[in-house]
Amino acid sequence: MVPPELLNNTGVLMMETGRHEEAEVTLHEALKNVEKMIDVSTVSTTPADEEPQKDKRLMALRINIRFNLACCLENAHKIGEATERFRSLIKDEPSYTDAYLRLAYLARARGDIKRALDYVDSAKLNFKKGYNQPTNIHCMKGSLQQEFGMVNECVDEYKKALHYSQNNDTYSRIGLANINYSQSVTVRGDVFKQEDYLRKAM
Repeated sequence: MVPPELLNNTGVLMMETGRHEEAEVTLHEALKNVEKMIDVSTVSTTPADEEPQKDKRLMALRINIRFNLACCLENAHKIGEATERFRSLIKDEPSYTDAYLRLAYLARARGDIKRALDYVDSAKLNFKKGYNQPTNIHCMKGSLQQEFGMVNECVDEYKKALHYSQNNDTYSRIGLANINYSQSVTVRGDVFKQEDYLRKAM
């Protein structure tokens, strides 16, 4: 049996080079193999009179493979299948932020900004503090609010993203710059306000 880690990495490389059909087959095989390993490890390490304990490393790998497979389907424009896999993933792993954000992106691509915002809010609600910061969540919400014309709200989200990224999130910086530039155009009758907005945009 080919190690699922190897198949997972190979599938991602295939996906990144546009070989979506091969990537899908490879990631399906990776998922099948890791599930076999989970079953074997559960049976072999658990006494008969105890609750089965699944290998955490294999479970984490399984989640990663499932996410990569959903991304592969999305890249191959199999949007319905991708959406169902992302939804299944967050049902089993409610704190998986990236799956919520992919669902938000797909909803935005359909023109459903409200649904996209709902997915981002779910990501915020289920976010677990740890090694990662919620930078991408705030950045995505700011971008969606900007499209909705919610200027004050999106500025707050971009500022939160910058806070969590220690002022290093490029997308948020560009978002704020664009907002300040747009605001400068609306106050052309007030030179001082326009200068202030333009300075903030730089």
